[in-house]
Amino acid sequence: MEPTTTRTVHDTPEVARREHPPLPASEKDLRWQQASRNPRFRLALIVGGIVLLVAGFFLWRYLGSYESTDDAQVDGQLLSDEVVANVVTLLLTAGLDTVVAMLGFFVRFLALNPAHRRQLIEEPACIQPAVEELLRRFAIVTLAREVTCDVEIRGIGLKRGDMISVPTILANLDEDAFDDPLSVNFRRRTIPHLTFGGGPHRCMGAMLARTELQIFLQEWLARIPDFSIRPDFDVKVRSRVVTTIPALPLVWAAAT
Repeated sequence: MEPTTTRTVHDTPEVARREHPPLPASEKDLRWQQASRNPRFRLALIVGGIVLLVAGFFLWRYLGSYESTDDAQVDGQLLSDEVVANVVTLLLTAGLDTVVAMLGFFVRFLALNPAHRRQLIEEPACIQPAVEELLRRFAIVTLAREVTCDVEIRGIGLKRGDMISVPTILANLDEDAFDDPLSVNFRRRTIPHLTFGGGPHRCMGAMLARTELQIFLQEWLARIPDFSIRPDFDVKVRSRVVTTIPALPLVWAAAT
């Protein structure tokens, strides 16, 4: 299999072109066979299917009883059932992976930085600003768009069908906006970050995500204040549209 090629438009750092050659059919089949033999994989498929069925049922019930009102408007126009279904579906599916992915980076940072962890335990009021600071530092979502027609940008040719990655999250590490942006400071002066996007493309589930992350820190640290990553484990990061930590085994002392 030939390696994946990546070309970055240096004159336009917000644009990257990626070409992913398809895997040979035999390798695809091998990967599926290996995964399908894993009991955890089969359980995940079953649980995922049940979740989608239940969510679909409640979505169907919701849409069945939904009536457009003057409150459900955008720019003076009533929202159609199709738009409402898309909104609810997006909120549901987005919440299944992005918050979980973000929790991986939250936990990894706290496992490796006991002083920050202790700060949150001793000063619970810092948890809310800590959520914002960790969201800023470890933004995980990169915008992706498909080129709709052949175009040239600063001498770089893009073809229809090319996928473009726009890493707006780099704005969170802008030295002109943040002092020492690579460090994590729970007392940092609040400055709007772009982890949830902005303008009309701002994440509609931002407040739900913030609430979930804050509750996690409150409840986890109250029960497991000291923990670390298993010493023999090599943590890997998978970078895609949503950046994730596929596995993060933790260890802590048993309660006495």
